[in-house]
Amino acid sequence: MAERGDPSMSVSESTADELFTTLSRFHRLLRWGFRTAQQEGDPGPAAQMTLLFLRRQGPSRAKELALWLGIDKAPASRLVADLEAKGLLRRETDPDDARSQRLSLTEDGVELALQLRARRVEVVRSSLTGLDDATVHATVAAMEELMTTIQQNLSGDDDRTPPSRALRG
Repeated sequence: MAERGDPSMSVSESTADELFTTLSRFHRLLRWGFRTAQQEGDPGPAAQMTLLFLRRQGPSRAKELALWLGIDKAPASRLVADLEAKGLLRRETDPDDARSQRLSLTEDGVELALQLRARRVEVVRSSLTGLDDATVHATVAAMEELMTTIQQNLSGDDDRTPPSRALRG
């Protein structure tokens, strides 16, 4: 039996293209659905993802946030400064390295993150009408396996590869 990462188990270019197209469509569809749940005064998509990341991961370094968002340090820094100015997050000295800072949510940030997540979960739940839990659980399991395989095959010594912690969320 061939092992994961075994080149003899390669996926064809057309299959990889089909997956890429499907995942891109899925991503755009979710973003469109989430915009339907947007309320007056909500932060933009990157700010929302920042709040959701920090709510799920807890205090994190800006580098972890930037990796997870897939953006460079400069835009991440502007995003953090904006959310800090709005009272949604704060910077604290990293207890493991006094030269670094960790980002964490304020009480208002936690409250907003919980509201955003609840709205997003409702968008997903209501859009799955006609499917049962078993079908959705099977899809989640297949997607988890796909993501694990992709992560393992992309991982290496490359600094650009997001750490596992940053990919969850």
